[in-house]
Amino acid sequence: MERMMKCAIYKSAKNIVVEEREIPSVGSKDVLVKNLRAGICGSDVGIYLHGGEGYGLTADSQFGHEMIGRVAEKGCEVSDEVQIGDLVFVDPTKSTENGVAGSTAAGAFSEYALVKNAAMNVN
Repeated sequence: MERMMKCAIYKSAKNIVVEEREIPSVGSKDVLVKNLRAGICGSDVGIYLHGGEGYGLTADSQFGHEMIGRVAEKGCEVSDEVQIGDLVFVDPTKSTENGVAGSTAAGAFSEYALVKNAAMNVN
């Protein structure tokens, strides 16, 4: 698998850029999801128009939190109920890549999203 991905990166209000970043490494309880579709939430619009600080998003962060995708990699402790290739919804109300519940920094506007503690997050 190629180890670089394209990501939408928040810089500041009205300043979003596309950058290449390293694909995150999967921990033993994590899954890596290849994003297929992402939705634009009202909070994403607010971040763009007014800045991410009020939403807990800092400069140079990936963002977006409403996505579906396919499991690309999984950690060795992830249940057999989750298989490589499964179509999944990543629950944005639970902890995601940066460990913050409901985070706008889940990475839905990136090619891949790391989902920590997959048992709690992937449906």
